[in-house]
Amino acid sequence: MNAELDEISTRYAGRAARFEAVIANAPADLWQSPSPCADWRAVGVVQHALDMHAAMLRPIERTLTATAAAEEDPLAAFRSARHDLEAVLADEQVARSDVPTPMGPMTLAQHIDQVASADLVVHG
Repeated sequence: MNAELDEISTRYAGRAARFEAVIANAPADLWQSPSPCADWRAVGVVQHALDMHAAMLRPIERTLTATAAAEEDPLAAFRSARHDLEAVLADEQVARSDVPTPMGPMTLAQHIDQVASADLVVHG
């Protein structure tokens, strides 16, 4: 694995672990509570993270593995999406493939780093 891809993978893993820990430690009775993000309940923040993870897979014609919906089990839903992105990042050929993005062409790994990974920090 090249150095840039290794950095991106490590950064994503750390951010995803922190986001997952927040989900795991959230009291179940608070998922319908308002979040700091306007118009979103707490579970909506997790759904947004899932949506961003799914968006990373579209350019390579993949989808997130079917699992529980965020409304049903936010932790299981995020863990599954995390696994899907980590699998992509572990496949160097796929991770280094060029994809179109709203910011211009970049590698899939760079797109994950700049969007899905960064979003975990913003919404964590």
